[in-house]
Amino acid sequence: MLLEIEHHLKFSYEEYIRESHLEVRVEPRSQATQVLHDFRLSLGPSARTTRFEDWMGNAVHWFSITDYHDRIELLVQSIVDTMPASDHALDCTDPLPDHPPALERYDFTQFGGPIVRSDALIELQRELGLAEATTLGDCIRRLGDGLASHFEYRKNVTSFDSTTDDFLGLRGGVCQDFAHLSLGLLRATGIPCRYVSGYLHVDTQDVEPSQSHA
Repeated sequence: MLLEIEHHLKFSYEEYIRESHLEVRVEPRSQATQVLHDFRLSLGPSARTTRFEDWMGNAVHWFSITDYHDRIELLVQSIVDTMPASDHALDCTDPLPDHPPALERYDFTQFGGPIVRSDALIELQRELGLAEATTLGDCIRRLGDGLASHFEYRKNVTSFDSTTDDFLGLRGGVCQDFAHLSLGLLRATGIPCRYVSGYLHVDTQDVEPSQSHA
């Protein structure tokens, strides 16, 4: 399927600031299930962008704005050709990890920032029986069912810096909160995982595409 993707990003400041230095990861990758045909990044205020790849092979665009400004806007346009997806994660029959992760996946098992290893998180991990899952697919299924039964999607109850403990206390939040808690529960089970932000494509025009984090 040929997809045309347009992404807008905007920062607004109450007062003029002197300098901004930013990295963005907004260029789709060419990989097994998709090919990137075209990519364009427009930036205002105008600044020179430098492209490089991080240690995971993701394209990074870096830029500095060194004049007074009260906003930053990016317009990203991409054309991506997608192929049939691989097997569903729920069908994965690999066993749960029984040893420490390899060095390249070590960072994806750590806690920090909004993902807090607390008594409440470990209690929920035990309640959902994640460590007793027979396969990775079974673990993911238990995780999904547990989040759906214990939490509800509610706007304006959490903020951008809310932690997993905040979400556990409120039992409600937005996609970011579900993603953070999922990461914490999986990492507590010894499964390396990372945070990715994007948009879920839907075919029908009467359904709003939703931002997703996994």
